[in-house]
Amino acid sequence: MDKKTIKELLQYILYSINLIEQRYSCITTYHDFMLTQDGIEKFDAICMRLQTIGEALKNIHKHNSQFLIMFEDESYWSNIINSTF
Repeated sequence: MDKKTIKELLQYILYSINLIEQRYSCITTYHDFMLTQDGIEKFDAICMRLQTIGEALKNIHKHNSQFLIMFEDESYWSNIINSTF
């Protein structure tokens, strides 16, 4: 992801959020993730997408350290970026 532009990274984040919403739509309780193999696979896929969103945000910050700060303060983004590792 390092070579992508900020626009491409933001598009990837939006795409990932949409996938998470689709995969989570049939989940009614946290138990639903563990009741079936399909639920476990959904949980794994959602976790992986959340991790890649954090990595994309980290790359945006590398490209332009002030870009994310226009929307929230640095501690907000730092908590998101650092919690994925």
